Amino acid sequence: MSGGEVTRWLTVETPDGVSARFPLNQEARTVGRATATDALDKIGVAGDPSLSRQHFVVEVRGDKLAVRRCPEATNPIYYRSLETEAFTIAPGDHFTAGRSKFGMMAGPAARPKATPTELILAPDQRQSLRAGRAEQCLRALTELLPRMRNASGQAELFERAVELLRGLLPRNTEVAVVAPGDPVTCLAGDQFPASRGLVRTALDGGQTVQHVFDEREANYTQVMGVHWALAAPVAESFVLYAQGFDAGANPGEEQTVLVDLIGEALSHYLVASRVQQIGQFFSPKLRPMLQGAGFDLLLQPRLLDVTLVFFDMRGSCRTLEQQDVATYHHQLTELMTRLSACVFERDGIVIDYIGDALLACWGAPVEVPEAATKAVLAAASMIETSLALGHGCGAGVASGQVMTGQVGAAGQFKFGVVGQAANQAARLEGLTKIFGVPLLITGVTRARLADSVPCRYIARARPAGMDQEVELHEVVLPRSFGGTELTAEQIAAFEGGQRFAEDPVSQALTRLPSLDGVLDFQRKG
Repeated sequence: MSGGEVTRWLTVETPDGVSARFPLNQEARTVGRATATDALDKIGVAGDPSLSRQHFVVEVRGDKLAVRRCPEATNPIYYRSLETEAFTIAPGDHFTAGRSKFGMMAGPAARPKATPTELILAPDQRQSLRAGRAEQCLRALTELLPRMRNASGQAELFERAVELLRGLLPRNTEVAVVAPGDPVTCLAGDQFPASRGLVRTALDGGQTVQHVFDEREANYTQVMGVHWALAAPVAESFVLYAQGFDAGANPGEEQTVLVDLIGEALSHYLVASRVQQIGQFFSPKLRPMLQGAGFDLLLQPRLLDVTLVFFDMRGSCRTLEQQDVATYHHQLTELMTRLSACVFERDGIVIDYIGDALLACWGAPVEVPEAATKAVLAAASMIETSLALGHGCGAGVASGQVMTGQVGAAGQFKFGVVGQAANQAARLEGLTKIFGVPLLITGVTRARLADSVPCRYIARARPAGMDQEVELHEVVLPRSFGGTELTAEQIAAFEGGQRFAEDPVSQALTRLPSLDGVLDFQRKG
């Protein structure tokens, strides 16, 4: 064939009588049963379970097509009624793989279409289309909202939305909620290989995309019989995806509006759930992040350098014995509310409330300048607040690298930290009872503190349950805070006795006040 550009296709007819053709280029293409995890360059054939996922490879060679059976293929390939591993066919020839009939055809390259195959739904178009279909939109939302409220989690939420959308779209339509990746993952609904390019376009632009597949294109995943697809972004991380198999029923405005509307409703619901679940742990200054673009990325596991404060109230068991549960609960709620304010005022976040204890963090999910200093000052403020309410307490502060991100069950937005620094902070809080001081920090934390924060080195110790020793430092607080209120001279004398043999410890100890808990501990030793 001469006189112009030639397009070559792989043709297929499946056992159920469905026919399709796939354009070929000069690159080798794998052909097999369509699955939800297909690679972008694979030709997926639906409707024939006897085909293997990777059944054979085709490659254009001049005006012919080379065919080679994949080693992992379960069933043979028959060419001219003979079982054959590799062969070459010309236009008009056919062969059988599984229960499907394949062939090659060639013809003049089609002219570009005058109309675009892809439409991105801009905000002004969205409002205009919805206004013209207000009744359909209202009916869809009326059915969707109770389904969302009664969903037990994210997975059920997606399944219910997919179920509703299936009933609103034409027949021969598949619907799923998918997550981007290589390959795209179907989280709910029908399992099919969604187009990675289309999913990425919807998420990157934050807008619904309608695509009518041109059989000449190779930018998007090709699956037999798929003629159009709609992709609506859902809360920055997911996509509501619908695809149709009827070439004569491309998505109309009503279908586009419904997919877009339900996708946006899911987005708002997920963001609201996120704010409800995790918003209490963030300061008012940081809460807008929960609704902003990119917050899902902050929930991904990351190794960050942070400073952590572990605070614990003392004598809670005795207090609970002396009061009724309702009174104790009210007092504990008031205390935790005020302690959280101490954290938020210094740019920290609350990681968790653990009974009458609290774990706070500086440096995640966003960087905090002077994190160690802010954390220590917040811990001192928490101690002052607790004592003012009549509750004894202690706090430990540690710094270092931890793994941060979403923890807990899938779909539950809870930000957590895992690492040695978290364990050290908790262990140091326990040691405050032994040393008789309200606030202990590690040597790593002290090295990062501003010079204006008075500290003294106490000792190297190996906390219970840990293999490595930790440098213990006291943050010197006023006696009204339960601290030792040491002067700079007294701190220097003690540290000199601890660190240097030429200044005996016994001489250094005589310079300290008699009400020093650390001194009492050492004398007992």
